[in-house]
Amino acid sequence: MHIAVRDRPGGRDTGVSVRRVRSTWEELGRSDPFWAVLTHPDRRGGRWEHDEFFALGRQDVAEYIAMLAERELFLGDRVLDFGCGVGRLTNALAEHTREVIGVDIAGSMIEQATELNQHPERVTFMHYDGRVLPFPDAGFDSAVSLLVLQHSTPETQLANLLELRRVVRPGGMIMVQIPSRRRHPAPLPTEAGHVQLEPLAVPERLGRGQHAEIRVRITNRGAHTWRAEHRIRLGNHWLAGDRVLIQDDGRSDLPHTFRPGQDAELTLPITAPGRAGDYQLELDLVQETVSWFADLGSRPARLPVRVEHAEHVSDGEHTAHVEPDLAPAPEPDLPEVSPEFDDAGIEMHGLEVSLVRALFNHCGCHIVDVVEDSLAGEEWESYTYFVRHGPS
Repeated sequence: MHIAVRDRPGGRDTGVSVRRVRSTWEELGRSDPFWAVLTHPDRRGGRWEHDEFFALGRQDVAEYIAMLAERELFLGDRVLDFGCGVGRLTNALAEHTREVIGVDIAGSMIEQATELNQHPERVTFMHYDGRVLPFPDAGFDSAVSLLVLQHSTPETQLANLLELRRVVRPGGMIMVQIPSRRRHPAPLPTEAGHVQLEPLAVPERLGRGQHAEIRVRITNRGAHTWRAEHRIRLGNHWLAGDRVLIQDDGRSDLPHTFRPGQDAELTLPITAPGRAGDYQLELDLVQETVSWFADLGSRPARLPVRVEHAEHVSDGEHTAHVEPDLAPAPEPDLPEVSPEFDDAGIEMHGLEVSLVRALFNHCGCHIVDVVEDSLAGEEWESYTYFVRHGPS
């Protein structure tokens, strides 16, 4: 939720990525805004409690305020929260400064942030077009952006950083978090990648885009123990016939140590495709950033699910109990379905530390510190940059 980009004559067209990201976050702002900001798997489908969500924002900001003080950096009186979403950090920042302005590319997010504003006398939320921030040069004492830049392409990230430098006064502070690169675990040997998947209860029908949870028993049929560092999870695809429609949907973590022959029952959150029709729900294990177990010769489980035009379908207590070797349903007669992004369309992109350093140094800024963080999840190397606008 963000984006500030200027068109560059003869340069790469960043406008396409801006429009794509705007569309994604507008939809997420309407359908599941709290989960979109903090993508905890157990909170998908409107399961975040507002008090818990905003309390985590206050906790995060308090920790960063302490980190700033250790580096003799301060927010000042006027702060920009770039990519504010529904205002999780914006409201928390207002407890430490006189004025905070939150900006976001998604109007749907800004509408909810305004409704949930806990400090209307000090906090203002603004929607903008995703190109140039609607502020004069040097209008802020500081700018903060966490869990935002990672969802834009590297070209857009660089443009964002230049805009933040422009609107922060000389001597002011910029604090941004950006992933650098993916971490890649060592691939499992082929003989380790075998699993028995037993779906226990799966809805026969779902509404368009409806969230649901299914139960699956998994058994390690491989020759090796699966460990936490392997980053193995239960996941699912949606297929139209034999064509993959949605590559990644839900995820569920396995126990940290999973020995050969061991079994466990997991709950997997799923989200139905956005168009009505007859689909196949395919279940498999995945070693994140490496491969699905089907690529190692293991057999996924497929189950037929009918998606209906209603946005919510309730079967009461009626669920379909199926065997793991259920034969695939025949090719459905469906209209052509437009492509969908993985994981609700949320993109992830990294920016090398050396490039971020070079950009700020070239622009006359002083990088006070670069601190590794865990904000982008265990699959990414991620860093928080503490930057002073001006020389050291």
